[in-house]
Amino acid sequence: AGGERVAREAVEHSNDADDLDMRAYVLLSFAEVLRLGGHDEEAKAALEEAAEVSDRKGNAVRANDARARLTELNVCSV
Repeated sequence: AGGERVAREAVEHSNDADDLDMRAYVLLSFAEVLRLGGHDEEAKAALEEAAEVSDRKGNAVRANDARARLTELNVCSV
């Protein structure tokens, strides 16, 4: 629970940042914390947002990573 709280705070702080790469990285990390905590639906939402933010930044590698993780999470939750 403590790790999830810290991760949520990091996401909140990244909302105020202009650095889209950092925001996407924070969202990917947050999604991993959520996944490990059994919060798959929230993790999926974080991964979708990470992909969207990465696309806006033009970071195809990070966007593809987010989508790959999302696909893996969707397969594992079936």
